Amino acid sequence: MKNILISLSLVFCISMARAQHIRKNYQEMTAMEIADYDAALQIFWNSGSLAMNNHNWFAAMHNTHFGTNIHAGGGGQNFTSFHRFFLLHWELVLKSTNAAYSYLQLPYWDWRVDPPKTAAPVNPGTLPGFWAFSFLPLSNFSTWTGLTRTPSFAPGNSLMLPTMSTYASAMAQSPFFPNFSFDLEGNNHNGPHNYIGGTMASGTSPLDPIFYSHHAMVDKIWQDWEDDLVGQQTTFPSIPYTVPGYNTAHGWNDNLDANSCMDSRIIPFRWDFTVPFEDHDVWYAENGIVILDGANNTDFQVTGNNKIYRYTTNGSPVLGGSIYIGDLMRAGTSVVADNKGGFEVAPGTSAHFRAGGDITLLPGSVFYSGGANEITFGIITAPNGF
Repeated sequence: MKNILISLSLVFCISMARAQHIRKNYQEMTAMEIADYDAALQIFWNSGSLAMNNHNWFAAMHNTHFGTNIHAGGGGQNFTSFHRFFLLHWELVLKSTNAAYSYLQLPYWDWRVDPPKTAAPVNPGTLPGFWAFSFLPLSNFSTWTGLTRTPSFAPGNSLMLPTMSTYASAMAQSPFFPNFSFDLEGNNHNGPHNYIGGTMASGTSPLDPIFYSHHAMVDKIWQDWEDDLVGQQTTFPSIPYTVPGYNTAHGWNDNLDANSCMDSRIIPFRWDFTVPFEDHDVWYAENGIVILDGANNTDFQVTGNNKIYRYTTNGSPVLGGSIYIGDLMRAGTSVVADNKGGFEVAPGTSAHFRAGGDITLLPGSVFYSGGANEITFGIITAPNGF
């Protein structure tokens, strides 16, 4: 049975609403989502020469700054911050390719467990659900100039990918720089680039769409580290700490500050002057659950209008996906009370919550009345539904 526990019932119109960024494992995508994602990618690739609508621009931008501090070879201070802005930028453009695809989110590839770390070969016969054969097969991009792969799918080569142990090692590192950042890049980030090879092993790696799912996993680990302990926080060398590429000196719209993106739930950004500068919030679902909460003894506050928090998984025969709202944390496969910060919707805010499975409100979830408040909850049945 699908449940909404502690629901607030209000009438609303969802036109003009904007889906927030709830990123999930690509293996939770439905067939419709995968088809729409590919269609959006093809539009993205063929849509022109401007920064806001050309896939090639992202590869060129990354390659231009490849030897700077966005990687350890150039100091590494902006490894996490540059790629966080870069992913959000790319995701926003992908979602804007067509109104029908605005519901899409950037999925991540959890290479800790996918593919299994065994000596078995990785091929369509042994692992048909692996992204290279199902979600982003190279055959989908045969017309994309410059995109190649030389994958190490031979028996035993999956052992070169990061594991739950390398993840645990990164999570145990402190302080943020250089310890955590270098461990994250060297022991978790580098292996998948080399495993795929070809374009992914070069400065123009963003030409390959799997780049973004790979880096979404890297970004998820950074957010996991930020959420792990109260007071454990990213510290950059100075304030402001300019991000390569994302500043006016490099032709960007605004001077973006690495210190302003330490929490994925609050990322100030705009990809063009024609769209408003606003805080974007990015959340990471895992194993069928997304938790909406705060951090470092501070509640996360939803402000603005028409915010949609939408999460589904490819359940069978119906959709799955559970949203938990409150001061919460994961404990294995369970969700338990936390003491780091809750989730609140400010007065005058319209916010809508949609799940394929359950929506549960627990202590730490606060919904204020007043102004033009409009708060709704609903279970959805269509993969692209609201």
